[in-house]
Amino acid sequence: MSSVDDFITKLQGEDQRYALRIVSILEEIFQELSNQHYLRPRLRGSVERSKFFEILKCSNKLFDAYNMLFFIFTKKGRSKEFVKHNEKKFGLREEGVVYLFLSESIDVFIRNTELFKNVFIFTLKTCFFSRPRMTLGQFLQRLKEVSGTKGKMVAKEIDVNLRNALSHGLFWTDGVDIVYCEDVTLKRQKRIRLDNL
Repeated sequence: MSSVDDFITKLQGEDQRYALRIVSILEEIFQELSNQHYLRPRLRGSVERSKFFEILKCSNKLFDAYNMLFFIFTKKGRSKEFVKHNEKKFGLREEGVVYLFLSESIDVFIRNTELFKNVFIFTLKTCFFSRPRMTLGQFLQRLKEVSGTKGKMVAKEIDVNLRNALSHGLFWTDGVDIVYCEDVTLKRQKRIRLDNL
């Protein structure tokens, strides 16, 4: 069983249906990219392969650390117990734990969107993209151009403005929401619930 299949079998209900839908769309995109001869037949040199897998291994360890922290918030009362245990000894108060979790959630969100882009770019021939340093927005635009409807479906799932706002610090919290802005004018604001990150 692949790691993707293993992950999906652990999901339940709507989360599992969503993951299956996205995987199906991505499989169709990769088939379309293959049909258009955009995929590399093999990975370039051994240094590139080994370093890229190091990136993936490191990312998986960071995701595991996030999941350990997330575990604290999965059962009512567990976060208060965690704070009680760590406050006196380490000065880790409840608000600090909440912001630590928010910080990790933001990192995981940004890392996921960037890994998504980089995995694609790593498997594509150079002719697909204009440069290897393309932004997420540029990549999604190119994916829509090449993959049509399926590319548009994937691009719709990734909020580039949210990713940019979180990366550039253009957000604040308001209760259970993150309020984020498209640019430093702070005029165009949107909201997302913390649990939807």
